[in-house]
Amino acid sequence: MADRFPSRFAVSNLQLSLLALGYDCGNVDGVAGPQLAAALDAYRATILGGKPAPKPEPKAEAWPADNEAALNAFYGTRGRGENMTVMTLPAPMRLYSPRGPQIVSLYVNKKIEKPLFAALKEVSELPAHVIAKHELDVCGGVYNNRKKTGGNGWSVHAWGAAIDISPKLNGFGMEPDMPAEVVEIFKAHGAEWGGDWSRSNVDAMHFQWARS
Repeated sequence: MADRFPSRFAVSNLQLSLLALGYDCGNVDGVAGPQLAAALDAYRATILGGKPAPKPEPKAEAWPADNEAALNAFYGTRGRGENMTVMTLPAPMRLYSPRGPQIVSLYVNKKIEKPLFAALKEVSELPAHVIAKHELDVCGGVYNNRKKTGGNGWSVHAWGAAIDISPKLNGFGMEPDMPAEVVEIFKAHGAEWGGDWSRSNVDAMHFQWARS
């Protein structure tokens, strides 16, 4: 006989679907609580009333855990082109160094396009001398189907859900040179900062939309 109540897996899928549609149902934890019920009510009201769905950015805790299973479930299978898009940058950047080639777009996972664009736009609007001093217009890339530097497992870059900013001044293991306002901008848009990681793994250029 089938279970009377939905499984945690089914509830988790429902939570992921609602988040993708812009409804804040809380953590993706497979638990059918009051926040999920409210999100479902809002979704039903939208369908019945013909109102546009809300589009809040996911809270930090709504992003997936930093492991292959969770990242595949949220972002789609690693390395698959259908999960990716070309995002036009809010302002041109340089690749790898201030003298590197100028770029005007990035290849990113579709699910981070909105928060990444918003964060980069705010960074591009900082005073010019701050951008120049800290090389905030220099990008180390987003998509790179590779393993983690200094760790085990696949990098979040392999899903196109992380970006490296100012890589020469904030390389892996280096003392962070990332301005506090930049860190706060990215965190406000849901990203985790590699500069907060343990000393042996500190990676201050790195911002990812996954929870370590």
